[in-house]
Amino acid sequence: MKTPIAVLCLGLLASLATASESLPLPLASADVRGWSKIAGGVRIQIESPECVIESVKISAFGREIEIPPEEFAKLKGVRYSEVSVIHEGGYEALGGHTISFTLRWQDMFGGDPFKGDSMQEEIVSILVPEKAPVRIKKKRVNVDGR
Repeated sequence: MKTPIAVLCLGLLASLATASESLPLPLASADVRGWSKIAGGVRIQIESPECVIESVKISAFGREIEIPPEEFAKLKGVRYSEVSVIHEGGYEALGGHTISFTLRWQDMFGGDPFKGDSMQEEIVSILVPEKAPVRIKKKRVNVDGR
């Protein structure tokens, strides 16, 4: 009786492990450039050997942008497999025009797969307003909408 249960458990584990053959690969570095009429050339350079973000260099609005240390601390432990950049019109009260760099990472097992938990995606936005300090926002969302 113990042997069929053990075989069933091993089969279940094997099916979970091979359900998807594609896994996101964390990036060791990224260099993304864009351009907008208002912000000019924008660029983010990220160095993250061994999946740990060590440095981020940003240029936008004709200058090099510094990330305040308390905001940079929010990048601790962040992994990413995608980087995108957008320009937002912004409100003067919030710092005017804003460049937003978005880092994404899909966590294959964001919860407990044995309980049917969803795959999750971590989204980190590095917000670079024209006239205000850089802010970093993090959130996790369920990929399947649950």
